[in-house]
Amino acid sequence: MGKRKALLGALLRRYLKPGGSGIFLLDIHCYDPPECLLVTDADQIAKGRRTGLFTEESMEAMIKYYEGETLGLGGKTAGSPGLIREPIDNSYEACMEESRLVMLTCAKGAMKAANIMPRDVDILITACSFTPVPSLSAMVASYFGMRSDVLHYSLGGQGCTSGIIEVELAAHLLKAKAGKVALLLAHENITNGFYPGNDKQLLVANVLFKLGGSAAVLSTRPRDRRQAKYELVCTERTIRTSAADLDCIQMRTDAEGHVGIQLEHRQIRKSAAEAIAANLRRLGPRVLPMCEMTKVARNPKYVPDFSKAFAHLLIHPGAKIVIDQVADALKFPESAKAPSRATLERFGNTSLSSTFYILANIESTTGVKRGEKVLQMAMGSGFKAATAVWRARRAVRTKHAAWAQREGEFAKAAPGTFSKTAGCITCDAPDYQSASSSAAAPAPAAAPAEAGDADGDVPALPQPKQAPPQHAPEPDQAPPPPPAQAPQQLQTPRTPKAQQVPAGAQLFAVAAALETAPL
Repeated sequence: MGKRKALLGALLRRYLKPGGSGIFLLDIHCYDPPECLLVTDADQIAKGRRTGLFTEESMEAMIKYYEGETLGLGGKTAGSPGLIREPIDNSYEACMEESRLVMLTCAKGAMKAANIMPRDVDILITACSFTPVPSLSAMVASYFGMRSDVLHYSLGGQGCTSGIIEVELAAHLLKAKAGKVALLLAHENITNGFYPGNDKQLLVANVLFKLGGSAAVLSTRPRDRRQAKYELVCTERTIRTSAADLDCIQMRTDAEGHVGIQLEHRQIRKSAAEAIAANLRRLGPRVLPMCEMTKVARNPKYVPDFSKAFAHLLIHPGAKIVIDQVADALKFPESAKAPSRATLERFGNTSLSSTFYILANIESTTGVKRGEKVLQMAMGSGFKAATAVWRARRAVRTKHAAWAQREGEFAKAAPGTFSKTAGCITCDAPDYQSASSSAAAPAPAAAPAEAGDADGDVPALPQPKQAPPQHAPEPDQAPPPPPAQAPQQLQTPRTPKAQQVPAGAQLFAVAAALETAPL
């Protein structure tokens, strides 16, 4: 009887509360790595051997990750400038170079797409596990010459859920301060996370995590209602607090003194299942249709069909197996997995920015119809699960540069081509030292805006000091196509495994957790 009263109360609060949150998502921008930062699996393997850092046993372990089907990566993904150099450069300066390159490019792209200027930003939030001094948010504010009263926050150590945690934090701040604009930047620094040792538990991160980042503009200004793409419906966040949950993803030092990210696969599966189940128990009454809530009330062991509440699903692509099993547990059709799979294949695991890449994929392909709801879901270290629900305010069909067709996409090149792109490792990387001083000075009134910009207040990202003309694209332009070549195959072709998951266990522990933990 008590459960039914609680369910009735949740339904009444949901259906009798006033309309939307008034927090609007104006637009997003995802980092599109230039051609000079794209590296094939074969070249990454060849470079790993050339570094001399890894034993043959470690190389064989990483080759298995590349050639296996569990992770679901494509044959050509992006590396950071520091990791592409020879020898590898994972210094503090190289880490800063990566974060400047990604964050400033994304910030400029998002502000341009949302038709706002740096002086319009009231709240600035950055999220990255790399936490320099001064902070990344201070670096962004200085580069763009933002107002001195901008509220800026730098989140660190939150892992793959940070992208949604940013949204939640921004929502609280925007509710407290009406009529404001927030700029959110999400980026994981793979130069900082590179592991140069030979502990097998720490090696998988070198293969899985790739270069990427995203930016989003949120607003509560009344005049932004018309142009807004989405309205935030709600967010939910849960954390598992046992020692096992805390330690299943962690940075630690190996026996040789090298620091890396440890992934305890078995415990991650259990922690993820329980965290997702706990999150959905809280989210369900707020979003599920009445027919599904009635079934839950009649049978507490019933697993709700979340596909009846959402038209689109953004699952954090930690690995292909995670995408498949979470989507199956929530009863989404096969087509709902495609955007997450495509993101993992094209960009790898970009951590906290990955779900925005998925949204950009949907906008670029099928589009989102007015009124459709989107479920954004991520899980990560802590162990945490986070969800955000968005409702489309209008029909959305945007062609994002990150999803433009690449020349010879996913073609497998033979080893030995790595050095051909090694000279173009800075591309459109900003020179922060010169930019921070020039950004503060406003452009002359008579000066024309940068080509392609909606206004002249967004400073152009500086060009590298030395870069061949054919490899120095503007940040908002796709790099020039490479010379046409006949696609070649890896010397050791991939051999797909017949079955990655034991029969009868396709839902991991997620389905079991949902069944034993009713809403």
